[in-house]
Amino acid sequence: MNKSLSTLLAIVLCCLLPVAAHAQSCVTFDKISPESFEQGIAGSQSYFESFTAWSNGTPYYDEPIFTVTAGALPPGLIISENRFLGSITKAGTYTFTIGVMSAPGCPIFEKQYTVDVVWNLPCDQFKLETPYGESGFHLVGVFEYFGICTTAPWDSIQYTVLSLPPNFTLKQYSPVSCPEVWGPPTDTGTFTISVMASVPSGCKDTVTFVHNWGCIPMDSLYPQPYQLAKLPAVVGKPIDRGFNIGFTPHSLELPVIIKAINGTSLPPGLYFENETSYPYNSHLKGTPTTAGIYHFTLGAQLGNSCIIVQHDYTMSIYDTLPCNALKFTPPYREDIPGGSYGYVGSKESFRTCVTIDGWDSLQFSLAEAPPGFAIYADGSRCIHIAGYSKLTGYQNIAIAVTAAGGCQDTVRFPRIYTCSPADSIRPASPQLPVAMKQTFYNQQLAVGPFYTKLYGAHFTVTGGTLPPGLALYDSTDATAHLRGTPTATGNYTFTIAASFGDCPPSSKTFTLQVLPHQIIKSLSLSPECIQDIETRSWRVYNPNNFNVPFTWETVYFEHDSRSLIAPPGNTFFKTKNAANPNSVRITWRDENYIARSVVRGASSTYCSPPTCIVAASVVSYHQGLGKDGNPVIRPENSDANAALGEPDANDYIDDNPARSFILGYNGFIVLELSSRLYDQAGLDLKIVETSYSNPHYSSNPERAEVFVSKNGTQWISLGYTGSPQNCNEFLDHSFDLAGKTDWCRYVKIVDKTDRNAKILTPLTCQPTGIAAFNYYSDGFDLDAVTCAQGATFARQEAVETTSQSTYILYPNPAKDWLTIDLSREKFARDKSIEVYIRDVSGTALYQKTHTLNASTTQCDVSLFRSGMYIVHVRGVSGAGYYKFVKE
Repeated sequence: MNKSLSTLLAIVLCCLLPVAAHAQSCVTFDKISPESFEQGIAGSQSYFESFTAWSNGTPYYDEPIFTVTAGALPPGLIISENRFLGSITKAGTYTFTIGVMSAPGCPIFEKQYTVDVVWNLPCDQFKLETPYGESGFHLVGVFEYFGICTTAPWDSIQYTVLSLPPNFTLKQYSPVSCPEVWGPPTDTGTFTISVMASVPSGCKDTVTFVHNWGCIPMDSLYPQPYQLAKLPAVVGKPIDRGFNIGFTPHSLELPVIIKAINGTSLPPGLYFENETSYPYNSHLKGTPTTAGIYHFTLGAQLGNSCIIVQHDYTMSIYDTLPCNALKFTPPYREDIPGGSYGYVGSKESFRTCVTIDGWDSLQFSLAEAPPGFAIYADGSRCIHIAGYSKLTGYQNIAIAVTAAGGCQDTVRFPRIYTCSPADSIRPASPQLPVAMKQTFYNQQLAVGPFYTKLYGAHFTVTGGTLPPGLALYDSTDATAHLRGTPTATGNYTFTIAASFGDCPPSSKTFTLQVLPHQIIKSLSLSPECIQDIETRSWRVYNPNNFNVPFTWETVYFEHDSRSLIAPPGNTFFKTKNAANPNSVRITWRDENYIARSVVRGASSTYCSPPTCIVAASVVSYHQGLGKDGNPVIRPENSDANAALGEPDANDYIDDNPARSFILGYNGFIVLELSSRLYDQAGLDLKIVETSYSNPHYSSNPERAEVFVSKNGTQWISLGYTGSPQNCNEFLDHSFDLAGKTDWCRYVKIVDKTDRNAKILTPLTCQPTGIAAFNYYSDGFDLDAVTCAQGATFARQEAVETTSQSTYILYPNPAKDWLTIDLSREKFARDKSIEVYIRDVSGTALYQKTHTLNASTTQCDVSLFRSGMYIVHVRGVSGAGYYKFVKE
């Protein structure tokens, strides 16, 4: 928040105890400045006057304490630190004494003041300042504004427009702001701007000034005359040709109107139509009705009179287009532009178009090209050719077009093809994943280079023997598949070669073991403790006595995947930490070659627990607006990640505000903690606010409601920061879980700041008449979330139930039906269960009682939208949470 108000030091004085032991550090003051205060005005918006304590002729700035020791301040004023603050509510003469001391218990130096407060100043002091903000461009169509203010604060000022240029208005954004005359001028010439200000007492003043607006000089209108001359049109054929002005050094607020000028006219049937979304563009549209050669002048007009650029044009309208107008544009490569070289097997795509519309019955053909290329239409006058060369060396490509009436054109361009530097055939390991007799087997092979996509590779077995029942199959790209059903066990060694076109082949020798047919026991996936916040660790356990290939993939929007081999026992891997959720699916094939998968949520348990929990990741957030209804104006405090980690040590670091996330009015943020926060004796959770120099609720009543959750979908309110029962407490606020939940993992903080809040009176917590927040305030500032008990908090959390349980979901992602296999869960003996499905926001989408069949049930998810969902299962034996993805 933009904090302009400070803590009431008088409150602090009431709470501090004099400490005689500090007497030796007291400073003796001998002067308070200024000597006197100027006349005050009752009802003015604010009264800011500061004073300084002096000691031995030197100003003392080390936070002296000022207070009123006798008399009374004018009603509506308070002392805040070293200045008056507030709005005077009553006229009169006021005498009061201000005292200052260097610390509680120190000697007080006093000075008496008398201040006269009038209802308004005399009329000879009611003056308007010279307008501010004029741009200095003075050009038609370029936005300009002029601010008009009084030299001193007055109440109930009324502004009256006496004279404004066309298209200008007078606007006042708030009762306390200076009005502005603004607008983009539409006319050239000299114009007088005159605004009068008056107050109810009869005081008046007028500000008058004169401006002269001219035209922006431009030099380009596109297409240029020579370009339009090359674009003939045909009678009866609609045209649509874009026109726009060239680069302008100024941002224009008026549309540019392109039209025929100087007594000329467009060819019959044609007209201009402006683009509503882009003020610099216009389109020449229509259907020509009469053949001929037409000469006309086009001008780009801005406002009511400025022709900022003009050109003379010639346009030919034909009954039938001449053959010399049938031309191709130069072809260009679409995928990887540049150069005349390519690799054999590398797919390429080229595009070219006939330069003008209006041709009948265009026929395109590929007159000459290397084998492997084909032609594809793209609209009525454009064409693609795409493919990959199978031959090395110099190759010609030629595209031809024929129109009705026999007009023709051909575009030719050369290409030189070379063999790509082939990498070794993959998989990288010469030992292929084991196969099983009488079980379908499928292993993909690929050949590089792997930095570009190649097509047309031909794979052959050049040595050794494939296992009986397996064969090698080419695909359309640079891959092949070794697949089939092995019919004999044993160890087999063979060499596979791959080549592109007429290039030399590359080869690799592989070994494949075929095992006797046996049951493949399911793999299990378990989350491991983490060493840092950037990654998540996983363990795959293979209970079989042979290797099992599997694939892991992250189940969130930042997708990542990898194929690995799980030898007997444990295999470990890591994934990048994501905001939410951190879940992984592993997939493998069983003895019938059916895909089986396991989905797990990651653990956030540290291998070495930290001394205190912190917010570790942002789940979701919405930044509200400022008090003025506009977005938060400070981008450096709009990064939700600023709420993560430890609290900042200071409110200001090297004169820069501490990192924090501004919620904005009615904004919120949902955070995942670094580990579980358990309910213990005393306070448990602390919300740290960035309070700058005014950390008390009485001076800045920003508030937020705090919720906690175990799963991020079901929330429990802990209450509000800034309790009205203690209005002088700090904005940092600690909460006690107090039995509402035994632990939590997620925290949601919702701004509840009252934009009309007032500064509160000490002890009674009653509001004063002084606004707490100015026009630019923007709600609760979140610095961090942490534990409330420091180092005494930390302990190793218990492993989450959902992380320990083994469950199999298939298919996952699901398309129409989701099968839930609970045979290894605690529900295995239950006869029925209740299934609830919610989306990640917590919205309930499905609730039904299922009868288990062999510990398995199915849910119809065909009508669900694509995304992640949470399944909540409840039975006699307990409950559990699981996640799946809908395609």
